[in-house]
Amino acid sequence: MWAGGNVYLIANTVFAYVQTWMSVFTIWEMPFYMRHFKLFRLISLVAGVVYNILYYSSVADFLLLLFKQDKQTIDIFYLLQAMFFGYNIVLHFPITIVNAAILAKEVLLEMFQASSKRHGHNVDLAIGLYDIVSFWSTVFQVANPLNYLRFVRKELYDKLYKKYVMK
Repeated sequence: MWAGGNVYLIANTVFAYVQTWMSVFTIWEMPFYMRHFKLFRLISLVAGVVYNILYYSSVADFLLLLFKQDKQTIDIFYLLQAMFFGYNIVLHFPITIVNAAILAKEVLLEMFQASSKRHGHNVDLAIGLYDIVSFWSTVFQVANPLNYLRFVRKELYDKLYKKYVMK
């Protein structure tokens, strides 16, 4: 079995393989892929951003482990943790480059695209990040209980206070 059955290493390899192929199709703006796989592109983008955040936070944790932890209390667990972080930081760094390329291309597609006209038709290949942000801000606005409290307060003021107290 590859990687000795290490699930973490296998999962990272599969993630790198999938992200690499999705980045190739995204960067070259393959027409069929760009039009019909917007949901998968969005999932790839979000997964890449989350992966990069976790990767760079583990790099920061590794640096803190090396330079800020008390060296007088070094034991086998410290050594194993340092080796695990160091190995994975070196081995999985190229995935962050692929993720950054996906992020850069998707942001650039929001502004302009190389293939804006195909067979006489204007084709919008961007995921629509503004639309996604607008959608979620509307959802959170509807789910915000303060909006309903403001509405109830206004209704109470308009209907009861003005009607009975302000006569």
